[in-house]
Amino acid sequence: MGAKTTGAYNPSKPGLQLARIMAAMPIVQFKPFSSLAQPGFWHELTNLKIGVLCLSDDILLITGSYSVRRSVKDPETGQGDVI
Repeated sequence: MGAKTTGAYNPSKPGLQLARIMAAMPIVQFKPFSSLAQPGFWHELTNLKIGVLCLSDDILLITGSYSVRRSVKDPETGQGDVI
């Protein structure tokens, strides 16, 4: 007599189990990524690279950060502001 398979794991049919798991999972979707460096960052980087490091190609360890912010565009002008 054959055993009935239920939602429990069936080692004889791992592909079928994986298909059931995958069908139950939501599809992963990503939002478009955009980044914005503040103009002051580029000014300071230029001062450092030219004035302090003298255009050296030596390795320099730096630390950066990223934070999630919302951008709102004015529907009339199309200008965006970061909130």
